Amino acid sequence: MPDHIHFIVWLHPQIESHPTLSNVVDAYKSLTAKAILKHLREMQKTPGEKLWQRGYIEHIIRNDFELEQRRLYILNNPIKDALKHNNLPNS
Repeated sequence: MPDHIHFIVWLHPQIESHPTLSNVVDAYKSLTAKAILKHLREMQKTPGEKLWQRGYIEHIIRNDFELEQRRLYILNNPIKDALKHNNLPNS
């Protein structure tokens, strides 16, 4: 998607010194922002506004059915966006 990202993260709180979801998201945003800015500098382009919005939306997946539903949503999300931008009916 051009304006957002979805991902599924498994965290293991039983493991001592495990990262939090916030740690994972912050690291992802930081690493990708640095890579994007480096690429833009190499291409002699100026970055636009902020790369990432503040915060994030989370949802706890509680069972296998919900996991499968989220996976399908993530898989189909770019298709829905393409249909919307090409003025095709969304069935």
